[in-house]
Amino acid sequence: MNYMNAYEDLRNTSSCYDYSLSFNRDETIFEMLKDIQTHEVAEMINRYPQQSYFEFKELLGLIYPGIRVVLGSGSEDLIWRINNFILRNKKVGVVLPTFYRIYQTLKEPCFINMPYDINNEVLDICSLRNAINEGKYEAVWITNPNPITGKGFCARDLQKVIEDNKDILFIVDEASVDSVLDIDRFSILKNSYNLKNLVVIRTFSKFYGVPGMRLGYASLNEKLAECIENWGQVFPVSSFSIYVAKKFLNQKNLFQEIRRKINHNKNVITSLLNSTSKLILYKSLTNTIVIGGHNIQQNLWQAFKDKGILGFSLEEEKGMVSSNCVRLTIHSGEESFGYLYNGVKDLVCELEGVNRVFR
Repeated sequence: MNYMNAYEDLRNTSSCYDYSLSFNRDETIFEMLKDIQTHEVAEMINRYPQQSYFEFKELLGLIYPGIRVVLGSGSEDLIWRINNFILRNKKVGVVLPTFYRIYQTLKEPCFINMPYDINNEVLDICSLRNAINEGKYEAVWITNPNPITGKGFCARDLQKVIEDNKDILFIVDEASVDSVLDIDRFSILKNSYNLKNLVVIRTFSKFYGVPGMRLGYASLNEKLAECIENWGQVFPVSSFSIYVAKKFLNQKNLFQEIRRKINHNKNVITSLLNSTSKLILYKSLTNTIVIGGHNIQQNLWQAFKDKGILGFSLEEEKGMVSSNCVRLTIHSGEESFGYLYNGVKDLVCELEGVNRVFR
């Protein structure tokens, strides 16, 4: 299944509700944006964005003291610039599975297959340490938590590996971390300022549910920041995107409540899936879950699609150890989650061959 092309037609039809992309949907976010006044929009689009950049970086500095930030048009822009201007001609290890654009934009990536336990959302740091020691890499890409499986390394353990390998540059993509309920246990961003061999990437596309805003940022040391800033951005971040992002960052309680809603909805789906022996649930830290089929003949992605649920097929995903798996996104929004729940419930009933009532 082609991630970029084959899904687009399905996303634009009324026959499927899209759970294949990992960004969140929640009505309260859009209610908050309704408060934006016309004169505020006019002010943002009537000036060049450099002043907005300064204000945004200043705000991030208050939240994460000491970090040096570079902005990007989404995290993908930062990934491309890092791979082309910092990692060119270096031996780079890429921990799998991961966001495909990370290895597609590297000339010769070295893949690191990371073992995982479907019943444990925390990855084994010893396996990572051993792979790094054996690979003799100059740089290592890690998505934490993993955007495919939803599993991740504890920040404390990951930081120790980075400290013990000062000659290796670690790039940690935290695009999925904002949806984690216990975020401080897994995010390494707040400690990135004192690790010279660490780059941490964040984005507003996923948890905040605004991929069209195209805003990401990277925390990195001054030398690396200058390296990618000197080349500039092909598509600079707009002042309006910065304005919206600042509103989000000032709504800490609202987004903590959204995390709780995602976690609650994930627990509801987990309870439903635990009622059947036909489907296998992979434990996840994030707002996505992976579901596998157990002794079923039909293609699971197609089975969900027949119920009006468009998931992300993991059949050909690099680094997956199981076949016939689908990734679904658990939204905090009531309407979108309700549709997902009913579709999964219908599939469970169909696989079990009985009519059952689920709570």
